[in-house]
Amino acid sequence: MFSPFRKKRQELLPKNGTGRYLFYAISEIALVVVGILVALWINNWSESNKLKKVEIDLLEGIKNDLYQDTLDINSNMTSYKKTIEVGQEVLDHLINKKPDTTDFVFKLLSISSGDLVINFRRARFEEAKTRGLAIISNKTLRASISQLYEFDYPLLTQAENILEPFDSYKLLQPFVTPYVGLNANGPNISKENYQKLLRDEILNFKIAASIGLTRTLSLQLYEPTRKKLLNLVKAIEEELKILQN
Repeated sequence: MFSPFRKKRQELLPKNGTGRYLFYAISEIALVVVGILVALWINNWSESNKLKKVEIDLLEGIKNDLYQDTLDINSNMTSYKKTIEVGQEVLDHLINKKPDTTDFVFKLLSISSGDLVINFRRARFEEAKTRGLAIISNKTLRASISQLYEFDYPLLTQAENILEPFDSYKLLQPFVTPYVGLNANGPNISKENYQKLLRDEILNFKIAASIGLTRTLSLQLYEPTRKKLLNLVKAIEEELKILQN
């Protein structure tokens, strides 16, 4: 590569003295330095491209996980909305001492039985943590992702899956079970038990408390998490557009 300079240097040394010799020597060194810098730039560019591909893959994975989490959150919120509506109907039925019906019995059972859970998908986020979250180059996006996975998700999971005071179904179950029997036609409430039920002010209070608890869980924990999740999905999509261009 540098043989022309070497040959020219040898030719000029006896004819033109050290001045031109030094010029060509320095030029030769400069070319070597430039060659090294170019090689380093190409290597850094290659490594940067590899990291960008990993970042894109991780963000795509996190976005897909968040999308599935959105479906689970929406499903639970729909169930809670229905529970609140039915709970209000049952409470109205008892307060106004309406006649017993099969429909009423099933509504009473529906608000006092069941157990919703929420399990978020963390695989791609954990992979990002293993690689080092700094692989997500956008600092604001990185902080938002960490906030959701390390604070919002655990808080909602704890309230939904672990803390019994937030379990509206278990709150009601001990107060409803004694009134409900079972015959060939399914669950029923005897006339005697129904009259007792209409006089049970504690049960009315528990139903009202259950409605309030369910509304709190849905509006104060589920809804804010859902909004953050949807905003994060949008932010990831915008970042992916930048990275892929």
